[in-house]
Amino acid sequence: MVTCSNILVVTILILVSNFNIGIWLVNGCSGRDFRCGPDGPPIRFPFRLKDKETEQSCGYNGFDLTCSDTHKTQIEFPSPSGAIILEVMKIIYPDNRLYLTDPENCLPRQFVKLLRSPISPFQFFESPGVGYNFTILHCSSSLCPVIVVDSSDTLFNSGLDPIDCTKTSDSDFTSSDFTSELVLTWSKPNCSKCEKEGKMCKLKNNGTEDGEIECFDRHHKPTKKILLYVTGEDETRIEKFLEDYRTLNPARFSYHDIKRITNNFREELGEGAHGAVFKGKLSNEILVAVKMLNNAEGDGKEFINEVKAMGKVHHINVVRLVGFCADGCYRALVYNFFPNGSLQNFITKPDDIDRFLGWEKLQQIALGIAK
Repeated sequence: MVTCSNILVVTILILVSNFNIGIWLVNGCSGRDFRCGPDGPPIRFPFRLKDKETEQSCGYNGFDLTCSDTHKTQIEFPSPSGAIILEVMKIIYPDNRLYLTDPENCLPRQFVKLLRSPISPFQFFESPGVGYNFTILHCSSSLCPVIVVDSSDTLFNSGLDPIDCTKTSDSDFTSSDFTSELVLTWSKPNCSKCEKEGKMCKLKNNGTEDGEIECFDRHHKPTKKILLYVTGEDETRIEKFLEDYRTLNPARFSYHDIKRITNNFREELGEGAHGAVFKGKLSNEILVAVKMLNNAEGDGKEFINEVKAMGKVHHINVVRLVGFCADGCYRALVYNFFPNGSLQNFITKPDDIDRFLGWEKLQQIALGIAK
């Protein structure tokens, strides 16, 4: 595909060689963290997003997370009195620790439920050599009716009204502070070694759930999936533009069409700052280059601007926008394919004999672009 660099004669060409890939795939497993929102904790093995198209080896049973409507990361535990849903504040992967809080600001109530419920594959984090005795109270007048206090304190010292509070039970615990956050840990699978080496972790290729893992580097083959954080407002903006744009030349493809055109993203052409580019076929005669966009922090404006600008360009020496994809969280741009690759690869110094085109040829290219 013809591209541009720091040379005036090619400044109006589309730069493809610098579009980078943001997500990687290793045996079906992404090498990039996912997030429910821009400030959410990174989600990677052994955790996975529930109900996403994820290979079995990309997550571990019991480590399913969900994204709330407000883009908060949540985890759910079963309980006899109903599901316990807690917000995930942070995940410390090298230490196998999960920090939780209650979105309803009554963590002690949820803590009491968890004491009576299975939380496997997690365990309560224990501070070595430290133990505390707690009394669990039910205080009807409090915004959070379940109160946990040190057993050595009196109700008066705790600032509670004895008339409104009833003792329900005593408990031993190894952490003195779980009124604002609760810390869980896990022992299996143990990816601490991989994390401390700056690598990622996944189940071994046999796919068994025995906890046997292996490490892999973060950057490998480009992904077959692009997951974006897109708000409803962004979706509305993009859809409105595409509706207005529908009468123009570029065709609109579904994500299923994109997978078919690229043969499941089989052949990569390049990667750069905004996505990976794959070779594809509209038919046996028509070859295309498909750029999968990976702008997780954008609001759709970049996508709209590129479709708007490239849809108007029709020049023999400029790559043409054939179509686009705006299907859910997937964004793609489909260009006609230039079999000779990027012009940038041939704009070299004269002493590079193998690739230098010669001044006469470069002049012809410049004149052709200027027409």
